Amino acid sequence: MLAYYISIVFFIMVLNSRLAGAVVGYFVTGFSLFLLTGDEALTQMHIYSKIAHVAVHVLSYIIPSAAGIIKLMEQVYSQGFGAFQWGPLGFIIASCIPFFVISYYLVRRREF
Repeated sequence: MLAYYISIVFFIMVLNSRLAGAVVGYFVTGFSLFLLTGDEALTQMHIYSKIAHVAVHVLSYIIPSAAGIIKLMEQVYSQGFGAFQWGPLGFIIASCIPFFVISYYLVRRREF
């Protein structure tokens, strides 16, 4: 929920509309599933290049990763809590930081 919350607050601040911010935030966070599997998909489609690889990795750290939570929980559901890994959790939190920082800056700068 943290990834959805941060992205929705970010887009509410940028778009200045609650409904548009919620819709765009939800779909952009859903796009993170493509970014998580995009590297594998580009390799299988033989469209793999260094630029595409770098672009996918940069975007995966900029857009909050709700898909990372899904993949992490799939491992826990299938193999138990012994399969829990701290690395993917760190990635998920790190991917939320850019939108959080920009949203915080916008909230502090905006006059209500």
